[in-house]
Amino acid sequence: MVTPGILGFLVFAALAVALVFLLKSMNKQFRKITPQPGPTAASSPEDPAKQETPKLSPASPGRLSYPPASVRGRAGGPRSCT
Repeated sequence: MVTPGILGFLVFAALAVALVFLLKSMNKQFRKITPQPGPTAASSPEDPAKQETPKLSPASPGRLSYPPASVRGRAGGPRSCT
């Protein structure tokens, strides 16, 4: 009968410890992200048809396309990391 033995336990324990540190690091990075200001629930329109919904781009099926930044009313491009 073959058993994992002490080596199998040590590998499993090392993976578990690495997972704990990775999860802590991920949570730390998520806390650094600030949500972009947007409409609150009180100021959003009642009619769901008036809300902006992403549309599939005909040029590339399966990819979402949003209106250009000039239509959305805010500057486009990547967020600055400050």
